[in-house]
Amino acid sequence: MALLFTPLSKIIARRLGAIDAPGELKVHATATPRFGGSAIWAATAIASLLGAVFMPGKGDGLGLLIVLAGATLMALLGAMDDIRGLEPRTRFGSGLLISGTTAACALFTAGYTGPMTILGVLLLTLWLAGSSNAMNMLDGLDGLAAGVTAIAAAAIGTIALLAHNHTCVVLAFSLAGACAGFLRYNFRPASTFMGDVGSLFLGFTLASLVLLLLRGVGESRSIASVVVAAMLATGVPIGDMVLAMVRRFLNHKPLFQGDRSHSYDQLRDRFGFSVVKTVLICYLAGLLLGAVAVGISLQSPWSAVAATLIVIMALAAILIRGGFLYIPPTDSSRSAY
Repeated sequence: MALLFTPLSKIIARRLGAIDAPGELKVHATATPRFGGSAIWAATAIASLLGAVFMPGKGDGLGLLIVLAGATLMALLGAMDDIRGLEPRTRFGSGLLISGTTAACALFTAGYTGPMTILGVLLLTLWLAGSSNAMNMLDGLDGLAAGVTAIAAAAIGTIALLAHNHTCVVLAFSLAGACAGFLRYNFRPASTFMGDVGSLFLGFTLASLVLLLLRGVGESRSIASVVVAAMLATGVPIGDMVLAMVRRFLNHKPLFQGDRSHSYDQLRDRFGFSVVKTVLICYLAGLLLGAVAVGISLQSPWSAVAATLIVIMALAAILIRGGFLYIPPTDSSRSAY
């Protein structure tokens, strides 16, 4: 469906003035529509709702509606930023409100109660808002965010399939399919960008798959193992965001000031890879993390947590040894993050 909706999003972008002009912070040389994320949202929403109608067995229709409602609000927030421009505090505060409301509704309607549920809502709020911001940071090269999301969503969909959570399967593969269709227009050289409407929607929806897993998996499976594995599958955007925050802190830079030292930037600037090769390397990293995550989801809770920590520490060691915490002296930003 995204193949059909994306050309329409270009027309809408031009009429609304959602055009990304070339500049010092950009890598493209011509004015490009930046409203393609609306096509991803429409394709994901329609496909997942249709899938829920024909879902085998007992599905979690309420959970799907809660997640789609939150993701739609996040997409609208991004659309406002694309069209009119929002103050960072306004966008961040609104994102936290949407994330908190979605997390609370998802847990309370699933029967979670007690003080620990409040803590769970707070942690999931940070997870949803952080993932949305992480995807916004990752959206710096043609096809990067859409491709990484498609891979991560497919991995989580596989985890959910093994856990017999059919609602999560439907949403995960709907998201993956929408991103794959959008890549027809977004892979280099991109004829359209997803914009904030896309990056915020993708990050939020990808993270929301964890909410659907928390609302119920197969009786013979451990929620802890499945949820930990699903979080690991999102390691590329989340890891890049954490790396950016640590790098800026260590180099005495403002945490939210854009720089050209993201992992994908350094692959180009320090190692000389082209845009396409850099994107493909990130895809490969996502595939490896996704495969490991699927394997971890089949383990006992303690084994899953231990394996995840080992993977995280190994990746951290590789990135540190590779000098990815370094900011070049001639730093000049190419993207908003």
